[in-house]
Amino acid sequence: MLGRAGGPGQQFAEPGPGGLAVLLLGAVFAGDDEYVAFGGELGAGQGFKPLLRGVREPGQARKKTQLHGGGHLVHVLAAVAAAPYEFFFERAGADGKIGFGHLFYIIKKSCGLRVKFPIKEYMANIVLITGASAGIGYATAELLLKNGFRVYAGARRVEKMRGLEALGAKLLRLDVTEEASVAGAVAAVLAAEGRLDALVNNAGYGAHGAVEDVPVEEARRQFEVNLFGLARLTQLVLPHMRAQGGGRIINISSIAGRISMPTGGWYHASKYALEAYSDALRLETAQFGIKVALIEPGPIKTEWDATALVNLNKYSGAGVYGPMVRRLTEKFRAGYRSGAPGPEVVARVILKALTSSRPAARYPVPFKASFIIFLKWVLPDRVLDWALRRSLEG
Repeated sequence: MLGRAGGPGQQFAEPGPGGLAVLLLGAVFAGDDEYVAFGGELGAGQGFKPLLRGVREPGQARKKTQLHGGGHLVHVLAAVAAAPYEFFFERAGADGKIGFGHLFYIIKKSCGLRVKFPIKEYMANIVLITGASAGIGYATAELLLKNGFRVYAGARRVEKMRGLEALGAKLLRLDVTEEASVAGAVAAVLAAEGRLDALVNNAGYGAHGAVEDVPVEEARRQFEVNLFGLARLTQLVLPHMRAQGGGRIINISSIAGRISMPTGGWYHASKYALEAYSDALRLETAQFGIKVALIEPGPIKTEWDATALVNLNKYSGAGVYGPMVRRLTEKFRAGYRSGAPGPEVVARVILKALTSSRPAARYPVPFKASFIIFLKWVLPDRVLDWALRRSLEG
């Protein structure tokens, strides 16, 4: 029999591969209390994932995590290095797991090394998402909730977010074009949490139509939603992120910010502007530990294309651009409804950008988007224009 009896509900642990050595080291260096508190197999190998009791400060609830890979060895060596367990549990990933990678933290702490190891940094998890009532915003909120984030979901259509509320999200009525709404949303998060770790600027829409046909008032509104509203919200959160020593800002752009198509001129212009804005923001705020990333989706199955098609036909369905609009409508429907992936693929990339220790400046998604951007880069404008015109004629 291994270990010793604990309190109610505690079980004796059975040794797996490497488990006996871990247990003996634990008895010598760490004491055996932690090892009698969970059932299942003990081992240093991948696949052994018993739940550890976790640790707590006085008055706080226990935080559960998992040991996997070299997690048992990490647990023992943490005691050898006299490193508090909280140090490691705080650095568990979003899935709550501790493994061999955390050994670097032990080495660093026990040896006083100043080397920065390529380990995921601890990332606090309070996030505000705009445009969360459907599509990419909804899928992202859902995925982040499942990965332990505290999500504040903002949108004009609050009733569309009740499913997120059931999963634990806090709902905010948010219109990014209204100053009072934007300021109120930020104030609500800060009042409840005292900090805001990440902002996902997802709200946006496209009102397609020929540049000649789309009213300038509509063009201005696209910029208000896709750029200026986003920029104002970012202005409000930056002082707080700077004061807390860091944060993440994820701006949802589009491949439409890298390549232009006919009848989308004003939408493309807003996304090109967002790309330039985000580049400047990334360079300005890096000194404060704030990391900025752009997500550049290609065709994705959401409500976006339906809105774009309604406006396309509204503004340019008749008149001199009518034949082009009819051909584009067919291609829009084919591209977005038949071959396009769902918004969950973009949500996974957003999660990666939020949790990576060194997020990329840009994340095209899916692969088709990366390929289109590559063609834009490699082909001369004359050749690209010819290819686009031919595709519209076919």
